[in-house]
Amino acid sequence: MLKPDRFKILVDSNGHSAGDEAMMKIALILKNITRNTEHCWPLRFKSNEVGLIINNCDAVQALQISESLMQQINAMEPVSLKNPHTADSPQDEKQMFNFTATISWVIWPKDDDDWDNLFQGNYANLLDNWKSGGERIIHYLKNGIKNE
Repeated sequence: MLKPDRFKILVDSNGHSAGDEAMMKIALILKNITRNTEHCWPLRFKSNEVGLIINNCDAVQALQISESLMQQINAMEPVSLKNPHTADSPQDEKQMFNFTATISWVIWPKDDDDWDNLFQGNYANLLDNWKSGGERIIHYLKNGIKNE
């Protein structure tokens, strides 16, 4: 699962069309990963939370894909904010929005054999880490969280 960091800043400054454009670029990244990964499907969970389901994926592959996904999100071209909400920057200075994301991954049934618990726990983990600053990859485990 992936959630873009600070996305509200982009949308509040540049409008929903800027958010839509960014989500299309993220969707293209996911699509390219699915083309290069056997038995892989991109998903949209809620709002701007997206992810991949990969059949027969082990932890090594999940971490490699997560790291590649993070690198590709970080490499997205920064966007100039039209209406930055920072009081300490000069009005004529352009503020740039750099893309980052929070990623939380799991292996079913290894990390938890109850699919619903695993999904809900991973989603809660994603949101908790996103709210605390994001820009990280986390392996969610039923009995704890392993930071990567």
